[in-house]
Amino acid sequence: MNALIILKGDCGNPVHDVAIDVLDIEDKGILLGKAALAALCETKGPLAGIAATMTFVPYSWDQPSSLASALHDWKIGGEYVLASSEGALFEYGSDRAVIANLSLLREAGAIPIAGSVIRDDATGRAMVARSPFPLKARGLRNLESLVSAAGYRISDAIEGVASDQFLLRAD
Repeated sequence: MNALIILKGDCGNPVHDVAIDVLDIEDKGILLGKAALAALCETKGPLAGIAATMTFVPYSWDQPSSLASALHDWKIGGEYVLASSEGALFEYGSDRAVIANLSLLREAGAIPIAGSVIRDDATGRAMVARSPFPLKARGLRNLESLVSAAGYRISDAIEGVASDQFLLRAD
């Protein structure tokens, strides 16, 4: 949703209908996501004027073959596809999973990707050390070599305290 807010801000109101497919292993967050999306689309919200839907799609980034099928369907329908991974693939996924998923997105038509990555500094490493989850403090520099292996580059980045936000574009 953050990527959609930025896109709308950069382009005015380029689209009126948006379908957000949430690809995840669990559907626990979909109700919160739908409520947040509805609030953002209200009259005075940052996504006002956009009719948006959100659908849960079971997906594991360790098994990216199902992504290829979904990307094919979206491409056939002529949709513009923007991928976003905040607090997910780049923070938890193995190097192999990152490259495999990005490669599929690249093959499907150079899809831009917005995301976040935990900083590879004292703050990021402390956060990873204290987390009960298997996080990775990759940082932008380490991420750059991964994304280049899949035909992407970091085109924009905003540094944060514990994580950095970025936009990937195909080379």
